[in-house]
Amino acid sequence: MKREAAPAAGEAVRQVRALLSGQEQRLAGLLPRRLELRARMGYVELDLTRATFQQGVTEIDVRSFAGYVQIRLPPGVRVESHGRALFGFFSLRGSDAGAGETAPLVRITGRAMFGFAECFLASRQGGDPS
Repeated sequence: MKREAAPAAGEAVRQVRALLSGQEQRLAGLLPRRLELRARMGYVELDLTRATFQQGVTEIDVRSFAGYVQIRLPPGVRVESHGRALFGFFSLRGSDAGAGETAPLVRITGRAMFGFAECFLASRQGGDPS
């Protein structure tokens, strides 16, 4: 499998953090190449179904400690999930089977410790993959 280059140093990074609280965000428009989601004893819900992804790689780094992170992606993107969990889970639901080789790639990395990280990839029919 060919790995595409990650964002260069100095490129814009969007951060969403929740410490003992919750963050619910719906992003639209052009996304930066890197997003960092942090939930410590809180939750982050990020809806990217109306966002525009740049060609190439968009990296989403997730860190959940005794918290919950949920990411919703639109159809038409390819997804790689390289996350891991310790006393929790890190999951990807849905399929990118309809996305072509030239579709933008979303690479999800990070870890969930005593917590959860879930990514939902919407189908082309608009249904929820859960």
